[in-house]
This record gives sequence, structure tokens and C-alpha cells, in this order.
Amino acid sequence: MNTSTELTFNIVTLGAKPDEKTDALPVLQTTWAKACDSSKPAIIYVPEDIFFVRSARFNGPCKNNAITVLIDGTLVASSDIQVLAESSSWILFNHINGLFISGGLIDGQGTALWNYKHPGKSCPI
Repeated sequence: MNTSTELTFNIVTLGAKPDEKTDALPVLQTTWAKACDSSKPAIIYVPEDIFFVRSARFNGPCKNNAITVLIDGTLVASSDIQVLAESSSWILFNHINGLFISGGLIDGQGTALWNYKHPGKSCPI
């Protein structure tokens, strides 16, 4: 996976907690900034486990046009419809070239949204 010509940022090594309640966003933002600013290809590595992400926005343009988000675990959204409604998008990548996302699960907790909509309730904007 890692060669001398690429950088790997393991989110656990950098402080993310796989406890399904601590927001991994601060670590993800830090790793994104490092990967985006790097002149070498970079991997943001999400190891096996479940990591809560309240919402995330990853912006470019980047110096680096070879960023991989390698997920062996799961990124999970809140199951609380009010938390989901606080942002217009859960995870957003914006103005980025050369991004590759691979593996794992990205769980937006859609069941919570559909359970809310099913009985005819209006969803928060």
C-alpha cells in the first residue's frame, strides 16, 4: 500500500476515536489539509472500525492531484434527523481533481430519514 513516493495518514494514529460517538471530522479535516497540500500522492486511511462523522466538507483545489481515501472500516452519519438537517450535505468533496475513494462503508443512516418520511411527516429542510 505505502511506497516511498506516497504519504499515508491513518486517522486513528492521528487521533480519531472509533467509538461511534466522537466526531472524526477534526482529524479528517487535518488529514485532508495535509494530503491536499502535499506534492506527493497521499492516502487518507480509515482502518477497520466505525467512525462517527457529523458532517464534512473537503475543499480544493489541491496541490495534489492523487489523493486516495482508503476505507477499510465505516464512516457513519448521525441517526438523528435533526443532526442530519443541520447541514445541506453530509459529506461533500468540492473542486477536487484526482480523488479516488475505495473500500469500506459510507453509512448515511438513510433508514432514519425514510422512517421519518414514511408516516407522512415533513422532513426538516
